[in-house]
Amino acid sequence: MNYNSTITLRPPFDAAVGPALPSSEQGVNNQQLAVERSGSQALVVVGQGADSDTLERVKLLVLDCLNSTNSKLCYARSLDRFIAWLRSEWRGPFNRASVQRFKSVLIASGLQSATVNQRLAAVKKLASEACENSLLDPVIAAGIARVHGVPKRGVRTGNWLTLVETKKLLRTPGSNSLVDKRDTALLAVFCGAGLRRQEIVDLTFDHIQLRDGRWCIVDIVSKHGHIRTVPIGQWVKDAIDEWATAAGISSGIVFRGAYSLRFRGLHEGRRLTPQAVFKAVKRHAEKAGLSIGCHDLRRSFAKLARKGGSPIEQIKESLGHSSVRTTEFYLGTDQDLQDAPADRLGIDDLPRPLHRRRRRVDQVEVVRS
Repeated sequence: MNYNSTITLRPPFDAAVGPALPSSEQGVNNQQLAVERSGSQALVVVGQGADSDTLERVKLLVLDCLNSTNSKLCYARSLDRFIAWLRSEWRGPFNRASVQRFKSVLIASGLQSATVNQRLAAVKKLASEACENSLLDPVIAAGIARVHGVPKRGVRTGNWLTLVETKKLLRTPGSNSLVDKRDTALLAVFCGAGLRRQEIVDLTFDHIQLRDGRWCIVDIVSKHGHIRTVPIGQWVKDAIDEWATAAGISSGIVFRGAYSLRFRGLHEGRRLTPQAVFKAVKRHAEKAGLSIGCHDLRRSFAKLARKGGSPIEQIKESLGHSSVRTTEFYLGTDQDLQDAPADRLGIDDLPRPLHRRRRRVDQVEVVRS
């Protein structure tokens, strides 16, 4: 099939509306869509032949509906992959069959259920926005919305650090250079406050204030616009102060590129990107002989706080979770790895196999003779 358009609009015949308009009545170019309204019924798109940029325009409408920067990036990547697959592999209309096939391709590629569901959510949102803007038949959009995701069974354990490993990681950067002092403060905020990567990137000196005689990160905006305050230990504040004093900064963004501060001046120092934060954590983790990521440090914060006796409700507030159940997933409270069923089997050592003593053949022959 010759793929002339990204969306193929083929609504069914409706006696109240009439059949699709002939090609001579569709307008001077294929970008025009004939739309008719019959009484109180919803808009029914009866034109076809939308240009190849239609999905790209609808993708922008989808992104405009999202508030989070990370959500916009995830949805944009998912929709780019779907549109590229639609053009190269499917070469047909955007309908329920295409989405079902795309879902099968994602599953066959070995992706996790959460990844598949996230990409399907972006595609469903694409169909919804196309329908809301009278670019896709509501019947087709409803069929796409009914495509089921992949069920998620069980909870992944995740990774975290022990107290000894956390202290080892915090000692890894040292304080020999400006970059080392910045990375020490970076790891201190990760391990001592449990912030997300984007929250650390957006952290400013105005966020760090005294409340009830202790230092806190005040009114930080997290996912979905949730605002929270996170108490921090004095050792975290000391690490930030050491970095700020060495860099000569006291306002604005806390974590900036050390080289940009050196060569561009204090006010032109560029903030770290989330990818730069990720690389810094990975670099020091490898030096310490640990295999962790940024989110593992956030989980380590929750684990150590819970082990130290902090109430789960307070950990939830510090992490910014909307539900205690999410915090329980982080902590793994449903499964106790310290007192597991395998420890109560009554078997401490591996039993050694019982070997029967064998007589050598030559000894048997001598006895017989």
